[in-house]
Amino acid sequence: MKIYVLDGSPEQSVFGADLATRYSDSAKNAGHDVRLVRVRDLRFDPILHAGYKEIQELEPDLVAQQENLEWCEHFVLVTPVWWESVPAQVKGLFDRAILPGFAFKMHTDDLIPGWDKKLSGRSARVIYTQTIPFWYSLLWRRDAFFQALKRGVLEFVGIHPVRRTALNVLNAHESTKNRYLAKVEKLGQKGV
Repeated sequence: MKIYVLDGSPEQSVFGADLATRYSDSAKNAGHDVRLVRVRDLRFDPILHAGYKEIQELEPDLVAQQENLEWCEHFVLVTPVWWESVPAQVKGLFDRAILPGFAFKMHTDDLIPGWDKKLSGRSARVIYTQTIPFWYSLLWRRDAFFQALKRGVLEFVGIHPVRRTALNVLNAHESTKNRYLAKVEKLGQKGV
């Protein structure tokens, strides 16, 4: 399987970076073709200055991420949850690279809005770290983070199914982190 792993951690010395590395290494060792990209190493303007009225010229790092999305069969995003969303660099990458014409095409003449999903045929997994229990995010937050990412971004452009691995890292002991790493390693081996 061709797997594109995006490490959305803004800094190297965090647990999310370890999770992305573990997933990538285990997938490679299992024979999958893996491209690991760390968003913090990319150089691009994350701001979509004119919305979609005027498409900004893409920096080489964004062109490379579009190529990775076209190339992959499975997309893995490893990210922390900040304010029920992804960090600004990840959001900026989505805003700037997942563009009309590339990832989707709106039907302008339809009475009911519709669009072509140009990244169909790919699956995804979102591995995210948060500082609240999973049940709390489901019950009280209505799963806002995952649903926005799943429905509003990935499924919108045709990536389906989108699965999740939610990890509560608040006060996580070393044994808990090791259990999380082992879980992610198994996912990488299977390419899911």
